[in-house]
Amino acid sequence: MIGITGRTLPPHRIPKGILLSLFIGAFSQTAYTSENDPLFELSLEELLQIKVVTAASGYEQKLADAPGSVTVITKHEWQAAGARALEDVLDMVPGVHISKTTTGLVANKAVIRGISGTFGQQVLVLIDGVPIKYRQDSGQTVGSRIALAGFERVEVVRSPGSAIYGADAVGGVINLVSNKQLDNTLTLRTGEYNTHDIEWTHQHNFEEGVWRITAAHQRSDDDPDKIATDDLQTVFDNIFGTDASQAPGRVDERYAIDQINAQLDWHKLSLQVHYWNNSDKGVGSGVAAALDNKGTASLTDTQFNASYNLYNDAQQSLAFNGAYNKQQSRTFLYVFPAGTQLPIGADGNIDFNEPVNVVTFTDGYIGTPGNNASATDVNATYLVHLGKHDTRVQIGYQTQSYKAVERKNFGPSIIDGSQTVVDGTLTDVSNTPYVYIPPSDRDLTYLSIEDTWQISSDFRASLGMRYDQYSDVGSTFNPRINLQWQASKNITFNTYGGTAFRAPSFTELYAQNNPAGVGNPSLKPEKARTFQSGINSTIRFNKSTDVTVNIYQYKINNIIEFVSQAESGIQLASNTGEQAGWGSELIANWQFDKKLLIKGHYSYLDARDKFDNRLSDVPVHTFYIQGHYKLATHWQLFAKSKWLSERSRKPGDPREALEGYNITSLNLAWAQSRYSAALSISNAFDTDAREPSTGSLPDDYPLSGRHAMLSVSYSY
Repeated sequence: MIGITGRTLPPHRIPKGILLSLFIGAFSQTAYTSENDPLFELSLEELLQIKVVTAASGYEQKLADAPGSVTVITKHEWQAAGARALEDVLDMVPGVHISKTTTGLVANKAVIRGISGTFGQQVLVLIDGVPIKYRQDSGQTVGSRIALAGFERVEVVRSPGSAIYGADAVGGVINLVSNKQLDNTLTLRTGEYNTHDIEWTHQHNFEEGVWRITAAHQRSDDDPDKIATDDLQTVFDNIFGTDASQAPGRVDERYAIDQINAQLDWHKLSLQVHYWNNSDKGVGSGVAAALDNKGTASLTDTQFNASYNLYNDAQQSLAFNGAYNKQQSRTFLYVFPAGTQLPIGADGNIDFNEPVNVVTFTDGYIGTPGNNASATDVNATYLVHLGKHDTRVQIGYQTQSYKAVERKNFGPSIIDGSQTVVDGTLTDVSNTPYVYIPPSDRDLTYLSIEDTWQISSDFRASLGMRYDQYSDVGSTFNPRINLQWQASKNITFNTYGGTAFRAPSFTELYAQNNPAGVGNPSLKPEKARTFQSGINSTIRFNKSTDVTVNIYQYKINNIIEFVSQAESGIQLASNTGEQAGWGSELIANWQFDKKLLIKGHYSYLDARDKFDNRLSDVPVHTFYIQGHYKLATHWQLFAKSKWLSERSRKPGDPREALEGYNITSLNLAWAQSRYSAALSISNAFDTDAREPSTGSLPDDYPLSGRHAMLSVSYSY
């Protein structure tokens, strides 16, 4: 019998995916010899010694020395699991849950210990230490998928990171680290839902340097059986007696992503280009929770990085860094479908409080919001290693620019509510006062200092702080401290405390002519305080078994929410939200022998809003287990299973709690010489799994069912 949620489950109630992962750990008698696989050739203790992390302190250090709670997943681990994109890796990390955005264009978002934000903007994602974020909504990750080709590890810091990285690292930091020693490899994948991948990595060394390039293309039509039975238009149909809703209908998350990463290292100079484009993004359940089977969206993100090491030796280094980011998004959205009837106010927007008329939109309520955005960042970073001290100092300047483009058949200067019928003719308001966000700019100056001191052979202290001065929202100061005590050879304790912040986005500050919400230039930054109390201990029983326990608590103030104003009914961005949480994580690793490696973790989280209501979009209990087994000389089998408890609803939502789910995935891999192949099956038991949605989708947001893929790789 197994205890999972504080109660004991009889064998027939244990999720079958968890049973399968445990079963893999039971039949380990087949002989196997590995070939250059560090996951099996090294003990857990040796693996920990070779694992390094950059994201925790802004420079490379041993994982065991990093402040806060950090998990590192290497390419060997995600390749064994059959992972294709960043979200597949994050689902393996303790305290991290992949959920859905509930407004706007639906996308996957990472929730770290219950912290995420509406669009995932409270978690900072980096590539090689440089942030990638959607400028309109601040910290939201660019796209919902980042291909893993060309990266060597993913670092996840489950602690505030503003002392190093500034804004948006409230819940934590996710850093993708490029591989400095690429294999020349071509990989092809094909699978259900018309899913196809092509990935190519190549490295060329020359006398004075090296250049690397990775190109990836991933596309999928998504699961056609993801169906929404009702939507928001269903509600409007019931009110106005229309029949416009496309429900029941498909929830569309198709994608067509092209990604290129290129790097040139020459003498003291390093140049990088990261290009990401989703040219055919499905609009999920519709931008307003009304199904949209004709809408389209595209997003392009291009990042140029340059670094020059003035000097770099064993004791100190000084680097000058520059980054330029350019983004472009374009959409064509049927916010509400053809034939919809809506109450329209004098400003041409939907208005249920003071409508002028009920208007029929014969071709749909159509909008095409897009943007051209850019950011430039320059900084100098100084590292010094003096005996027992490691010190990092960074000073920098950043400027951001955002310009919206838009065509639509509603809103000010287009209609005024006197019309009874509006067709699909669109008016371009891009360079007028009637666009959804006026042209916006901001400047940022920052200073960050981090000092780590080995006080004695068994005691280590780290103190960091960062000051940010924004041109539009003022200044913020964020310190952190981490104390590490090695009580014995096999037991280490960490204590962590720190603050973090998120600056208001351009949408939250300046949105206008928008039925979904209006910006507020008086907003203050969101502020988080985290204390990882007393125990972040790793107990290593022997070279094959270790257990880690984390206990933490946090509180976030000034959370930005769109709040309905009593007199006007306008949804105004306001610093009214609060969130507090505490929880624990139990992480265990067991290397049975040279053939079998089992990892698992259990997470408990009690996260609540300012009215003491549990957060509706995060599970209280999460249990994960994976088994990695060598079947025979060239064959490996990997199984992982994740179980989530039920989730409560938002206050006022009459629906019953959302059921939990258990999803199991398998990957059977073969490798020999230059060739490898794998068969992966995600959601192997075809579980009906759902993520929370607004009440406009009463059956919640369906996840994809069983999905099989075959991949082949050739190294040359």
